[in-house]
Amino acid sequence: MKPESLKTRFSVFLKAITAAVIAAAIFAASGCSQGLRFEEPAEMSEAANNYNCSKKEAMNKLKEELEETGFKIDKFDTEKGYLLTAPLRGGQFFELWRRDNMTLQAAGYSNIQSIVRIGEFEFAEGSVQGNVLVKQLRIDKDYEGLISDINNVFTQRSGMLAGLELPEEGVEWSIVGRDKALEKRFLTCF
Repeated sequence: MKPESLKTRFSVFLKAITAAVIAAAIFAASGCSQGLRFEEPAEMSEAANNYNCSKKEAMNKLKEELEETGFKIDKFDTEKGYLLTAPLRGGQFFELWRRDNMTLQAAGYSNIQSIVRIGEFEFAEGSVQGNVLVKQLRIDKDYEGLISDINNVFTQRSGMLAGLELPEEGVEWSIVGRDKALEKRFLTCF
């Protein structure tokens, strides 16, 4: 046997073992069949923090932090002190640059389930309250059109743009809880 062939086989073996270990870690982190238990959605007053600058400066700082994490801003009203993000799908294990999975369990859950996170924050002079809601894609078991529409459920590619098209019946995003670790990160960024 040639030394080059042995090196190639060993390299392939090492890659396979690494992939198996990563898959096992994600599976274990997700809690197997129980899944990740997020905190129940709560009133914004439960998640609050103080800041020592103007409301506008605090909102801009939070906006920058949200955008660095990958969120896009949907509503940004400095007069009312309201900031709402567009839904951000959960980061996958191969997206090493993503910063939205704050815990190993959250990372495992977002790799196994189709989830999105939505941030909502209200500012007053000197304090901010907020929630980061987690929504999961759910498909009805009784959805009759699923088999015939299966090609429309997954990503469709049009030129260089890919998007997710979902049938209107039998598919919904439902709230599964709050991501408290991500909330804490955003509420303490001042």
